[in-house]
Amino acid sequence: IALTVNNAGEVSDYIFTFRLETTLVVDSSIAFSFPNGQYSKKGIEKCTASLVSSETLDPVSSLRCTFSTSGEFVVSVPEMVFTSTHSIRIEGIKNPLKSMGTGYFALESRYGIQKSVDSNDMFGQVGIVPAAKGLSNPKVNISQNNDRDTNT
Repeated sequence: IALTVNNAGEVSDYIFTFRLETTLVVDSSIAFSFPNGQYSKKGIEKCTASLVSSETLDPVSSLRCTFSTSGEFVVSVPEMVFTSTHSIRIEGIKNPLKSMGTGYFALESRYGIQKSVDSNDMFGQVGIVPAAKGLSNPKVNISQNNDRDTNT
C-alpha cells in the first residue's frame, strides 16, 4: 500500500498493489476494508477509484466505486488475470489523526459484488507520521574556479 501523503490528518490517495490467486472476469469487484476505528467515515461523500500502472502509478482507466455503510470500498474491475500485478488507486482518504502504524487492511476479490473468491485479512499496513515542523536549509557556494564548498 502506497500513500501520496503519509501525514496524520491529511487527505491522501491510497494505492493498493496486489496479485490475485484467481482470474477475475468482467463484472467482478474488489473490496478494500480499512482498519476498524482508525479511519473516519465522515467526509467520504463519493468513492473515486482508478486502475493505475503498477510500474508508473499513472492512471489507466477510471473504475466504478462505492463506499458501503460497513466501511468498505467496493471497486468494480475489468477482467484481471491472476498472473499479473494490479494496482488500484482510491482517492481522497483522510489519514488517521494520530501518528502510528495502522491496523491491517483487508482485500477481497468477488464475482459480482457479493460472492467471495479470494480474501486476505492481513493485506498490509501503512505508517502515518507527523508533518515536518521545518526543513534544513543547505547552501552550496560555487567559486569562480568551480570548486564547491557545501555548508549545512
